[in-house]
Amino acid sequence: MSIRTDDLGFVFYEADEQEEKELEYVYAITDSWNYMGDEVIDTFPRRFWDRVCQEKIKAPFTKEMFLQETDIIATIKGFGLDVNKFWWAVLFVYDWSIEKFTKCFWVKLPPKSLTKILDYIGDSKDFEITFRVKGKKSREADPNVKAAVMYGLRQKLKEWKDKEFYRIIDHSTYTTTFTNSSYYMCFAAGDTDGEFAIQVVGGFAQVWDWKYSYNEELIAAMIGGASVQAVQPAAGGSVEVSPEGALKLGDTVTAKVTVQEGYKLTALTVDGVNVIEALEEEGGAYVYTFTVTQAKAYEVKATLEAKQKYTVTFSEENATVTVKADGDEIQSGAEVYEGAQLTVVAEADENYALQAITVTMGGEPVSGFASGVPFTVSGDVVITLDLAEAIPVSGSVRSATYEVGGQQYDLYELDYSRLQVVYTKDSVAVKATPNEEGNYSLALSSGTYAVTFEYDHFVSTAQTVVVTADGVSEGNTEVIVSVPELAGKPTSSNWTSADQLAFWKIENGVATTTDGAGRALYFAGLSASDTFMAEATMKSTADKNDSDKSRSLGITYAAYGARTRDAVMMQMRTSSGGAANAIRLWNTGSWGDQVSYTFDAEKEYRMTLVKSEGTVYVYIDGVYAARFAAGATDGEFAIQVVGGFAQVRDWKYSYNTDLIAAMTKGGSVQATQPETGASITVPEGTLRLGDKVSVQVTLEEGYKLTALTVDGQNVLQDTQLKDYEYTFAANEAKVYTVAATVEAKEEYTVTCPPVENATITMTADGKPVENGGKVYEGAQLIVVAQAAENYTVLSMTATTGGAPADISSGVAFTVSGDVTISVEVAEGMLVTGTVKSATYTVGDRQYDLYDIDYSRVEVVFAKDGTELKATPDEEGNYSVVLPNGTYEAKFVYENFVSGVQTVTVSADGVQGSTAMTVEIPEVGVSTSIGGATLTGGNGTQYDLSNAASHEVSIPKGYDADCYLVGTDGTKVMFEAVIKNAVSNGTGSGERFQAGIIFQAYGTTKTRNAILFDQTNAVAPYTNNLVRPWLNNTWNNTGLVGDIAQVANMRSE
Repeated sequence: MSIRTDDLGFVFYEADEQEEKELEYVYAITDSWNYMGDEVIDTFPRRFWDRVCQEKIKAPFTKEMFLQETDIIATIKGFGLDVNKFWWAVLFVYDWSIEKFTKCFWVKLPPKSLTKILDYIGDSKDFEITFRVKGKKSREADPNVKAAVMYGLRQKLKEWKDKEFYRIIDHSTYTTTFTNSSYYMCFAAGDTDGEFAIQVVGGFAQVWDWKYSYNEELIAAMIGGASVQAVQPAAGGSVEVSPEGALKLGDTVTAKVTVQEGYKLTALTVDGVNVIEALEEEGGAYVYTFTVTQAKAYEVKATLEAKQKYTVTFSEENATVTVKADGDEIQSGAEVYEGAQLTVVAEADENYALQAITVTMGGEPVSGFASGVPFTVSGDVVITLDLAEAIPVSGSVRSATYEVGGQQYDLYELDYSRLQVVYTKDSVAVKATPNEEGNYSLALSSGTYAVTFEYDHFVSTAQTVVVTADGVSEGNTEVIVSVPELAGKPTSSNWTSADQLAFWKIENGVATTTDGAGRALYFAGLSASDTFMAEATMKSTADKNDSDKSRSLGITYAAYGARTRDAVMMQMRTSSGGAANAIRLWNTGSWGDQVSYTFDAEKEYRMTLVKSEGTVYVYIDGVYAARFAAGATDGEFAIQVVGGFAQVRDWKYSYNTDLIAAMTKGGSVQATQPETGASITVPEGTLRLGDKVSVQVTLEEGYKLTALTVDGQNVLQDTQLKDYEYTFAANEAKVYTVAATVEAKEEYTVTCPPVENATITMTADGKPVENGGKVYEGAQLIVVAQAAENYTVLSMTATTGGAPADISSGVAFTVSGDVTISVEVAEGMLVTGTVKSATYTVGDRQYDLYDIDYSRVEVVFAKDGTELKATPDEEGNYSVVLPNGTYEAKFVYENFVSGVQTVTVSADGVQGSTAMTVEIPEVGVSTSIGGATLTGGNGTQYDLSNAASHEVSIPKGYDADCYLVGTDGTKVMFEAVIKNAVSNGTGSGERFQAGIIFQAYGTTKTRNAILFDQTNAVAPYTNNLVRPWLNNTWNNTGLVGDIAQVANMRSE
């Protein structure tokens, strides 16, 4: 770049040749403006570049943020555009629309200043021109330079004569701004993506003009934003906010306060409101999250104060004393800050045993002090030891084991460096850390000890050991690690569901639910894993006569996200009292696959779950029962009880890959090959239990399969046999045998006489076929008829084996005998037309509503029972040859409704419009997701007879859904007009709600929606609300932002 001065004396930065190329798209934008003249418009990109170089543009986004938007970058590249040039265009549009029009005004600038200077000099030769450059000495122009300057100024004045000048002037006093939208409401949409629909609950209504769009530009244009700023404390720490820059309404902002040593946090305010009571600790910092509900700049401010110091004193005579303050070891006489967490551990020297540790603080004994247990410092600390002569004791620590196939496997891989064996007598604990083999030794005084261990997230049961002067006289010094600690929620810090441990009573190795609701017990301290075994013995204790309580017990194999759990359940009875008798998968918030299994709801079952290589294996009482795909998300695992009282015992888990491999090992498959005509392919090597085995038969040309046996059973008619591939589950550890029988096929003749003004080509199973050629029985025959220019194919018929065949040009049919084909061709006129999306206007711009896949669109012209068809190109243009006559024209596009247009073709040309608009989404009363049918309420009460006119009505009323067929997606705009709403009085008095479903999912009627609630609101809210219906219940806690009041809905 270079620095220059323009004709009016303004200094500016000028782009060099390469930088000018980078501004190509900016010039393309300004070239389309024609309201100010070319000379004025040409300066806009240059002034923009000057503002860039002077860092005057303060956009709420950066180039780095722009490049991280992978979907946008992929779209730009997909259109063949340059990403870097596009970035400058985006920044220019922002600068022009936001900066320029919020603080500016137009002003005319005639060249008065130049006229005044020339008048001032006149014809005088006695004047000076001096050049000054910052940082350099001034230089006076010589006579030649002065003459050239004066000539140039006079020529420029002549050029400017009778010419007006315009310039955009930034002016701080012009502060008026204009916004283009208002806010809104924002609701949490839930974890499940589904289809969306128009919904009316409890009333009569008419609905019309519905539309939706996935256009992300349109959606972005309809969403407002905000920003957040952190105010740093004067000393003692810092405040960070995330994310930074531009925010969307409904975004979650995290404020993180880091406090330096010696300081404490006394206040954290968000827009002046102190939220210190709502803080959570995370990684040594304080964290607070809030939701953006207004398009404004949020301010986050922290207040810090210095802490008080206290002295810690102790003696190490005949012992080693380790004192730590907030995890850092300190020496006697050290000072620590108030609130520090102090731990004291003492180890007697050789030939001494520790009898007791006494700790005082501020002159008073520390209540509940225990060795190694932290306490909070609030005064000066004094530590005193009571020592006695010692006796050596040794022992070992081992993992509990699990038996598979007669072999024992360790359940837990113990990290002995983190484990301590604890001998306790008279409230004094003596600890020892085992070596790498799990062996330990320590010195004790004589007496009776309770022996336990300390190991993160495992529970120890005390065992008694008696020590005398001769050593251990009673008890076992071997310690077994076998019982994992249980928790009421996962370790994951972003888990938002409540801790459920309070709803369990755990004693003597048995956990019992206390409230009869659905509860879970998590293995404490675990991290997400893709390979593990988990097991528990469970029994339902719900009243067998209570039909409102289900009996579902199982194991969660992944707990992740905010509160999502994936599990496998033993479903013994549904909540309606009916017997379920199934092992069922609960995956991503809904019931998934299931396997039948007969349960006795009064009995106890040992359930084992193994997760390995993306698969969950289930064993009941040690016997393999089922397996499921585990899903893509890994999380923590848990014991889970749903809808009833229950008892759980003998819970355990393992990451031991040898144990898991032994539990999942299956059998093998052996194939006997046919002598001729075919070959069989089966998996090699050892299978895993439940593996899906694929048996593939490959036939040689001219042969057919007449039998396929698996373990002696013919599966040729089995529904699992497709395209000569048979699949089955290898649920046993045995050798499966496979054999096939094949025979030669029959051959048939294909007859297709030549047709004038058309070219006919035929293929059988992909190979060319001539008129009179031979094909095998069962061949897929494709006939393509291509009419000559200005001709069209009117009809095509065929017979095979004497029977009519369903034939269309380019569509295969099956040969079952000799084939005869007939084609009819007629002369016509080439007719052209278009198929385009309907549009939606935001501001002064129109956006396409629908991204049409033209390869799936078919334009149909129908006359006298004959249909002539065409498929549009990538731009939506189509052409078709039509004989003279009047046609009914429409398009066929999955999940959209087409009106009918009349088109007449004659010698005079084409009358009627051949332009078609994809505008009306198809509506229905049910929808299919994942192969399961979801029926929307009393959907049959909708009158869909006028759907092609963009209107449906509800003659009966109450709880009726009208779905947009075939829709789904995570980011969408959806709109409908609902009018003439009249309550039918159903429910608690007069009732009416109407709105839009944004998610419909699962195998049952599960819907998430936002509705206008005219009446029957749930306390403490009154009528006339916009409210979310989430997970089949009113969820007032799901509101984000203020509750909107709605005007009378009884009109439109």
